[in-house]
Amino acid sequence: MFRKLSIACTLLAVATAAYAGEQEQAERHILRASTTIGLPVIDPEGEDLGTIDELVVCGEHDRISHAVVAAGGVLGIGATLHPVPVEAIDVYLRGIDPAVRPEWVAEIEISPERFQEAPAMEDDEWNLLADPEWTEALDEFYAAEPVEERGEREVYQASDLVGLSIYDRTEEEVLGRLHEVVFREGAGEVLYGVLAFGGLLGIGEEWFAVPWESLTPIQPVEGEPVEHLRLEADLDEEALSELEGFAQRAWPRTADERFLPVEPVEPVEPIEPEEPVEPIEPEEPVEPEEPVEPIEPEEPVEPEEPVEPEDPEEPVAEPDDEELPS
Repeated sequence: MFRKLSIACTLLAVATAAYAGEQEQAERHILRASTTIGLPVIDPEGEDLGTIDELVVCGEHDRISHAVVAAGGVLGIGATLHPVPVEAIDVYLRGIDPAVRPEWVAEIEISPERFQEAPAMEDDEWNLLADPEWTEALDEFYAAEPVEERGEREVYQASDLVGLSIYDRTEEEVLGRLHEVVFREGAGEVLYGVLAFGGLLGIGEEWFAVPWESLTPIQPVEGEPVEHLRLEADLDEEALSELEGFAQRAWPRTADERFLPVEPVEPVEPIEPEEPVEPIEPEEPVEPEEPVEPIEPEEPVEPEEPVEPEDPEEPVAEPDDEELPS
């Protein structure tokens, strides 16, 4: 009985922890790249550390991997750029004064003095964030636990992606532009990109929450800036014109499944032709056997003449005793 109760309690604890994790993930804020860039960054005591200057999109894992904090300088000039793993940043709404409108802030659990010693990079060293050794050093400094293995990957600046044209799968037709990148706080999972379609000068546009895995950055030359994005869903301009987007005052928390990428059809391996069957060589004709000469019937044997029976000998008369001479 005790063992059953113990197992039941263990299962309940595991289920409760899993549920709590799901709840915590669900309660994470849904953030937009354009409004996250520019947020003030503070320490736990409220001391100013800088502002978020850029967000780094990891192409391999479809997530925001780092926020680049600009510290010091004047109006962005002469600032030091500190890349910070998103796992080490907490974004929340801070109410400084009930009479003042609350503001969104990003908090890092680090002191201003310690933050000055944080790894930094120059404005032309974005490729460092694709170096696994360098990003592992960042994780160690901020005691961050990355959600994926650090490896060589393509990285993009979010502000460079926003505004780019989005083409259809054939890359022959422009469907619209990338209006926004939407991600979840904490792990930095990119939920979707907003495709702005139609309208004129931004008026009358339809907005669609396109799954991030359906948008492929296209670089004409490897290492060069992204030129445009390709929509991997099987939709063209005519099909989009018949769809309804989301209300611009009610941003969705999930992507629109109508824009899921089309799975590529795996090429069918050609069937190798069977090796031709070698023709069977005809057997050499069998020479006919020489005909057997018929056996001539033996001449009939003439029956022997019957042997005539011999005449029986006449019996010899024995003399009577009486007639013998004395």
